[in-house]
Amino acid sequence: MNSKKREKITTLLVANRAECALRIITTAKKLKIKTVAVYSSADKDLPFTLEAEEAYCIGEAESAKSYLNIRKILKLAKEKNCNAIHPGWGFLAENPSFARACENKGIIFVGPNAESLSLFGDKVRAKKLAKKKGLPVLDSFLVKNLSRKEIKNLLETLSFPCLIKAACGGGGRGMRVVSSKGELEEALLSAAREAESSFGDSSLYLEPYLQDVKHIEVQIACDVSGDVVHFFDRECSYQRRHQKVIEEAPSTAPMSLRKKLYQAAQKLFFESGYVGLATVEFLVDKNGRFYFLEVNPRLQVEHPVTEKICDVDLVEIQIKLAEGHLLKELCTTPIKAKGYAVEARLCAESIKRNLMPNSGQIKRFILPGNSKNVRVDLGYREGNVIPVFYDSLIAKIIGFGEDREKAIKNLLSALTQIKILGVETNLALLIDLLLHKGFQSGFYFTNTLEERLHSLKDVEEQVWVLPVIYVVQWIKDKKAEKDIWYMFSLSLNKQDSLLRFSLDGSSYTVQLQRVINENNEEERYKAKLVEEKIELNIQLLDSFGEWIKAVVEGRVLYMQRLSLGTEGEDFWGKEVFIESSAGFLTVYFGESSSGGKGAGEAKADERNIYSELPGKVIKLYKRDGERVKVGETVIVMESMKMEHPIEARSEGVLKLLVKDGQQVNQGQCLAKIIKGKQG
Repeated sequence: MNSKKREKITTLLVANRAECALRIITTAKKLKIKTVAVYSSADKDLPFTLEAEEAYCIGEAESAKSYLNIRKILKLAKEKNCNAIHPGWGFLAENPSFARACENKGIIFVGPNAESLSLFGDKVRAKKLAKKKGLPVLDSFLVKNLSRKEIKNLLETLSFPCLIKAACGGGGRGMRVVSSKGELEEALLSAAREAESSFGDSSLYLEPYLQDVKHIEVQIACDVSGDVVHFFDRECSYQRRHQKVIEEAPSTAPMSLRKKLYQAAQKLFFESGYVGLATVEFLVDKNGRFYFLEVNPRLQVEHPVTEKICDVDLVEIQIKLAEGHLLKELCTTPIKAKGYAVEARLCAESIKRNLMPNSGQIKRFILPGNSKNVRVDLGYREGNVIPVFYDSLIAKIIGFGEDREKAIKNLLSALTQIKILGVETNLALLIDLLLHKGFQSGFYFTNTLEERLHSLKDVEEQVWVLPVIYVVQWIKDKKAEKDIWYMFSLSLNKQDSLLRFSLDGSSYTVQLQRVINENNEEERYKAKLVEEKIELNIQLLDSFGEWIKAVVEGRVLYMQRLSLGTEGEDFWGKEVFIESSAGFLTVYFGESSSGGKGAGEAKADERNIYSELPGKVIKLYKRDGERVKVGETVIVMESMKMEHPIEARSEGVLKLLVKDGQQVNQGQCLAKIIKGKQG
């Protein structure tokens, strides 16, 4: 808002995409505001384009040619008589130039004015203001020009580990943890490229990296009179690659600490001239010490958990503030928090590839409906294609309850109703994380998720056990053990039973034996991989719907049985899909018709390096003909707004099949590693 004069928003252009755009359109419709959507060529069939009264293609799929193209967006806004633009989050939401351009065109920018964005959107300036106002802050260094001289100065000044961040944006883009001096230069270059791609600004800043901390943020609203209120707090400590995965409101921190955070957040905005919504983020250590982290001068992805506990519509408040309304008019009764809310982000990501984002068509998508205790904010529907050009978020699922335990239970119930095929997702991991004892007790930190992922790496080595669990649970459900085991020409209770299946192009034969205890109360089995003489102990704990909970050698696993319409049928001779906390699997039960490799032969393919996503080669770390070792980075690709280093999985001489800057397809062979000496 650029003045105190009130102006009603009549036609709103939504300068964003997917679930963000749909969320804004939903509230605008409720307020009887006409909506105009803009979309890229990759998004023409997404739900938000159908929900808006009008929708127009703004350019090609790349963000720079569509959602970041200020000139095209403003031109369309004027042509369609839009008197306001809502930037959502990401893209242009924190861009002062965009806010100023809107003001110059006489268009209401639904958010703070350009001056406020310049101050609070600049992480370094915001820290200086916070320090001036008495908030505890961590020292930071701004990097705008990545010259050799500046990098050398940083090496002499910094202590490690440190954290690199994009100076003009959020969402984890451009963030890197640097553990030693030797890692700094490449981490800076990579972070700058990612920040430029996501926000159109490569500026970075660096600060000390703290371990075992909680991420707690306070939702703030400010009006044209200078009034500042808070809508309590959220905790976002479950993160991967510094991006939030599960959020909850309120935080598990003591109320005495949370009150200090509210006071600090409000103090930062008093007499600032800021108008709109903002989030003030803090890091809190185990001793209760807190540090100002940054301000997000916009609506946050995780705002629904605040809406649930405060029973408010933050998008409506944001629009009304932009029109010039006062908070005392919008919040006529004291703001109170009631109950608990927990949100999970369903993303197109591969668990077994370290949560690398995926793209592709959603062939099947079943979601729970909205209710008093469950809310779903979606960006895609069945049949839509998740493009490679943007982030991996598919939908947000929010559980609400009168206490934290019930909120988690309601969210878990909603997640177990989801079925999605066509793209790999993090669904099983979300369930795993919600049931993790650290989260259940509230004793979890920003590095907890990464630690859990590390523990799941061991399971990847024994991923063959998941189809075995599938079969055991199927038998248990059918209560027809003798008939089922007869398919394997053996009796379950008399001797070992052989199970054959193919998985990821490899064939497996497993001996399966039921372990009978005295009371016959627990379902325990021994599974032996015949090819490699590996034996694992399996215990079935529980099943809920299509989900199974099992323990393999002391490790808890969750998995979902999926298919394209054959639920409950005989699986023999069919393809079955398994979603698990160790990854997504496609299994064929029976003798492989395609002549799959044996488990021991699977490693032969490690000498070919394939692209797991469509994208662009942005850096070649090794030269053609150079010798490489296992674990060395060979190629860096850019896909879905993030950089992805690709490592060698075997030792040998590199033969490159791509060039720097080349666009590549999913599954394309990028390089080969040849045994022998350099030529």
